[in-house]
Amino acid sequence: KLILPKVKPRDLIRDDRWIFFPGDEVEVIGGEAIGNVGRRGKVLDVIRKMNSVTVEGLKLVMLFFILELSNCNLLISDSQAKKHIPPNPIRPLGGIISKPLPIHFSNIKLVDPHVG
Repeated sequence: KLILPKVKPRDLIRDDRWIFFPGDEVEVIGGEAIGNVGRRGKVLDVIRKMNSVTVEGLKLVMLFFILELSNCNLLISDSQAKKHIPPNPIRPLGGIISKPLPIHFSNIKLVDPHVG
């Protein structure tokens, strides 16, 4: 389980100033991953409590959970967000679940759909 940072109430963006909504096209203008700068994607989800959005195909981190007797190892890479699940009653063969991680709103900008 990832522990996500909490934003103080005074730092939350007001409703009338929030400009990102699901379905909007955005472009990355900054952030930790320099390789993502300039890439575009579609907003999948808005996380108002973190001032963040989830963008399709961007900010993907690979998560490998290797379960041993009592400990869980976590390896991080820059390719894709994948969680390896051991076999269980719901998935008898186990499996891999992919999930994009959120990007802070200050690192993206809206793309005008008419101009491109």
